[in-house]
Amino acid sequence: MRRRSGAAVVVVVVVALVLAVGLVGVFWLLPKWVADRPEGSTPQRVEVKTAPLPETSRMVEVEATLQKAEEEWGRLTDRSVGLWAPVRSRELNDLLKVSRDLVKNGSPAEAGRALEDLSAGFDELNALATNLANQSVIEGKRWLEAGNANDAAASFERALLVDPDDSRARQSLGDAERLAAALQALERGGGFERSGDPAAAAVEYRIAILKAPWLGEANLALARVQEGEIDTEYARVLSQALVAIENGEWGPAESALKQAGAMRPGALEVEDGLLRLTSLRRLEDIGRLQNDARDFEAQEAWVQAAATYRKILELTPASLTAEEGEQRATERNELDVKLKGHLAHPGRLSETAVLNDARSLVATAENVIAKGPRLQEQVHRLDDLVQRMSTPMQVELLSDGQTEVTIYRVGRLGRFEHRVVEILPGSYTVVGARSGFRDVRLTLEVRVGERPAPLAVRCEEAL
Repeated sequence: MRRRSGAAVVVVVVVALVLAVGLVGVFWLLPKWVADRPEGSTPQRVEVKTAPLPETSRMVEVEATLQKAEEEWGRLTDRSVGLWAPVRSRELNDLLKVSRDLVKNGSPAEAGRALEDLSAGFDELNALATNLANQSVIEGKRWLEAGNANDAAASFERALLVDPDDSRARQSLGDAERLAAALQALERGGGFERSGDPAAAAVEYRIAILKAPWLGEANLALARVQEGEIDTEYARVLSQALVAIENGEWGPAESALKQAGAMRPGALEVEDGLLRLTSLRRLEDIGRLQNDARDFEAQEAWVQAAATYRKILELTPASLTAEEGEQRATERNELDVKLKGHLAHPGRLSETAVLNDARSLVATAENVIAKGPRLQEQVHRLDDLVQRMSTPMQVELLSDGQTEVTIYRVGRLGRFEHRVVEILPGSYTVVGARSGFRDVRLTLEVRVGERPAPLAVRCEEAL
């Protein structure tokens, strides 16, 4: 009470001194300011700023620090500091009470020192909280790895008690809960397995793995049950594949063998089955292609026949039948192309070399042993065409007795007024020449079976 009275006296003295200074300024400075002020000017307001009182400012600062300390203590209380640091928390609580009393009694200096000690204590507790939370999380994860869900959960709960915002502890607590559920499923699965129900056991073991993938015991249990199921299923699927092979059902057989191979990778019986299936399929493909090739030959479709024989040779390169068939089809296709060419362009037979080639081609075709209907028809048509193209036809020419007439590829005919010549069918160029007159050049078309009209060859345009 005595200290508070002394502080009040100090405040009164300071205020009195400030007022005295103000009065001196009024008496000494005001007359001079009035005298120097220009006439008609408006007086300006003078603001007198008083410096804050040192003791009052310190008190305000201390009160703000106390407010922050109250807030920090509230946060520590929310984190149950009394449970994990009972002794130190009581000491700091007492120190906080002392700080309140010092502020209330107007002792900023002593309150400030107490609050500094309190802040250091809070830092100590926060560091301790972080350390305790980390240790609890590490301990909990060890319990998780050991498969102890209860102790793991207790460790993570301690970490959350110290630091409710610790995301690691909260997530790991969920892992501990899932581990507990996984252990329960593992126990149920063991019961099903002992009672001879591997399917139900596998379901429970899968639930355990889904809940806690890191639980090795659950993975081993599922593998054990699945191995027994695979043995039974493998035998069934392999038997199904062999039956399908015997029935010639290649698609189902292949599917069953692949399924069996997935169950037992590298199994010799599966590899033997696949080799047998491949061989049977190849033989079936060869037989089908041979039938197709024979059908193409019967249809005289030589391009398709040759291509089919080549496919057979790809499957079985040593097949003499396929090799001979490919050669036969290729030769017949070449013969067919040549026959079609001559029949499509009969006019070219007027050339001696082409006509001789057609005549030789007919002879070659006649020697073919197995002639189909189309080849027979082609040979008949070309042979008739060769015969007619080899038979000369009469052509009547008219002139004036003064024009020299020449037929290219036939010869020079000289001057005449009327002449009949025999020439082979074809296209010819007829030229007339006469001194003092322009030459004439005409085209003579001699077609098989058609007697051409008389052709007049006269040079009548004088130069």
